[in-house]
Amino acid sequence: MKTNLFAYARFIILFLRLKLLNLTSRFPPLRGGVLDAQIALLRRAQVALGEIPLDQFTPAQARLNFRQTFSLLKSVGGIFAKVDSVRELKLPGPAGEIPARAYLPGKETGYPLFVLLHGGGWVIGDLDTADNMARFLCRHVPCAVLSVDYRLAPEH
Repeated sequence: MKTNLFAYARFIILFLRLKLLNLTSRFPPLRGGVLDAQIALLRRAQVALGEIPLDQFTPAQARLNFRQTFSLLKSVGGIFAKVDSVRELKLPGPAGEIPARAYLPGKETGYPLFVLLHGGGWVIGDLDTADNMARFLCRHVPCAVLSVDYRLAPEH
């Protein structure tokens, strides 16, 4: 419990420093658009923490870094929606079994199905890094979510 409180305090202090300093990112907003406030804050945090951009890592290093970021979010009690059930699945595929995860918002049947392919530019990401998004969709739409993993580039 003390670790979580300490982590929360560090996150809040970082958030306040970023807001007060109004740090900018090396990434400009998309032409004609405004960067989402949460993404802008995340980018400012990356600059403030001296985080190395993903494109300067090998794919294996980028994956590890990406997974560690999500592990940190979970350890500080990130917003992970509660769902009724989560099942690990193996789907048959042409090159072997494909890992998947099914999320259900309740005990009822007949929910619409949302098939989720995780983000990461086909190079990073997996079922765990997409877990929060799958839970959020499942709970708030509400719908059944089938999160499907896939082989990543450049290896495949």
